[in-house]
Amino acid sequence: MSPEEYERIKAAEKAHLKKLKALKQQARTVGRQKRLLDAIQGLTGGPQQLFDEHQSALDAVQESNALSEARMEVALESAQRRAQQAPTLEDEAALKQNAAADFVQQVKTQMGVPETEQNAPTVEEEKTRAEMPGEAEGPAGLPEKTIGRMKKS
Repeated sequence: MSPEEYERIKAAEKAHLKKLKALKQQARTVGRQKRLLDAIQGLTGGPQQLFDEHQSALDAVQESNALSEARMEVALESAQRRAQQAPTLEDEAALKQNAAADFVQQVKTQMGVPETEQNAPTVEEEKTRAEMPGEAEGPAGLPEKTIGRMKKS
């Protein structure tokens, strides 16, 4: 190899190394710029993503709230309707009971039952008397049922 050829190869190698160094520097610069862009997008995209998640959660809560309010309104309307119908149902029940009592009285008069038996206490009156404490008495004026011993006076 001649010295001129050696110098030519050396110069070509130097040029190649300079190009390689410039390419590596350019790659580092591009990498740095990419990382900066990613960081900036992370700063702007992260809050947007959080905002979107927050908005979707808020929408779900509002939808649930609206559904609950609708159910509450339906329940209140139903309760109001029942409250308005309740007095009429009670009145109807009282009217039916009075009509039944009148019918029983009419049947008794047709059968010729004397007035003394008609004024006898009804089953309901006997039940209410039996349920009242102190009135249901057994022999010797003592209550029928007691707990423990009773003093005889």
